[in-house]
Amino acid sequence: MFLRSRRTINLAQAAELEIVDRSRLAPKENVEFLARKIGGVENLGFIPEDYRNYLRTRRTKEMKIGDTGGVLEYLQNMQHDDPNFSYAIHFITNIFWTDGRIKLDYESFEDVVCFDTTYRKNKEGRPFALSVGVNHHKQSVIFGAALLCDETCNTFIW
Repeated sequence: MFLRSRRTINLAQAAELEIVDRSRLAPKENVEFLARKIGGVENLGFIPEDYRNYLRTRRTKEMKIGDTGGVLEYLQNMQHDDPNFSYAIHFITNIFWTDGRIKLDYESFEDVVCFDTTYRKNKEGRPFALSVGVNHHKQSVIFGAALLCDETCNTFIW
């Protein structure tokens, strides 16, 4: 559709995307909303993946490394916005979170669950773990995520 080097989200689009992001719709729906306003996706200058990357980058910049207060505030805001969102913090060393959509997926596809700590580590070497299952289309479904202090047995006791 667009060459990667030519895809950009301009300042006006970014401001509008910030506003529609608060609607809690899926990123794809937000992009479709913007596209309808300007006469089609071809007039945007970016694709939905660029928007998801933009959101991820913005949210990452908002959270400072080691800022446990910021993490706690973020999780509390998520719970305020989504009553089904839940999280658990274990001595501010291990953090696990999930949201309402994920809980619904879990109810439907809880037959096989994998808790994967090999996915990635952050800059401090702390494991980022995903709780993953498989839906009826044989696609991976994320049930939750955790940022752990290490991979010792005590880390997995909640």
